[in-house]
Amino acid sequence: MASNSQQHDLSQLSDDTLVQLFVSDPQRNAKAFEVLVERYQGKVFGLSLRMMGSREEAEDQAQEIFVKVYRSLARFEGRSRFSTWLYRIAVNACLDAIEKRRRRPQAADIEWGDLAETEPVDSELLSRHAPTPEQAYLHKEQSSVVHSALSKLEESHRQAIVQRELQGLSYQDMAANTRIGLSAMKMRVHRARKALASVLQQQAQLGMA
Repeated sequence: MASNSQQHDLSQLSDDTLVQLFVSDPQRNAKAFEVLVERYQGKVFGLSLRMMGSREEAEDQAQEIFVKVYRSLARFEGRSRFSTWLYRIAVNACLDAIEKRRRRPQAADIEWGDLAETEPVDSELLSRHAPTPEQAYLHKEQSSVVHSALSKLEESHRQAIVQRELQGLSYQDMAANTRIGLSAMKMRVHRARKALASVLQQQAQLGMA
């Protein structure tokens, strides 16, 4: 086990050096990975919180992200900065989690701002499931981040994300609305998600630099 002085020495090393140490012998150099986790866990949690909108989900997601990083670290080729590679994994993991959550809607996932702008909601439902001030703030922050990213997408990609992810339309309905084929619509959504992930990654890096 590494001593406190060894841990301190490792903390002075660059990301790339820590990665190389860990990959060369994961068992002997496990502390190198721990230093990377300590270095980025706050930033990864912050990104997860902004995207997921829930502290509990963000904590779970941050842990899952570092598990993925641990399993994938040997494939890191150093073509980009480690932080860029890490944030790409984090953004994609959060987007995957949001997609899974969308397929299993729950009361806690209600977008209160969107409901207020559409149709009246039963007052008894609101009284049972109204968000706490903290939840309302988190949803507002998450919405702000996503809307900022959406504004940077080209129109067709922005419409694809809004219709699929926010309005929950099926691919069939989306294709019918835009008069393009089903396969073409699926490809458009795929490209839109990649574009959104790229913008969110750039925003995250600016906020975490």
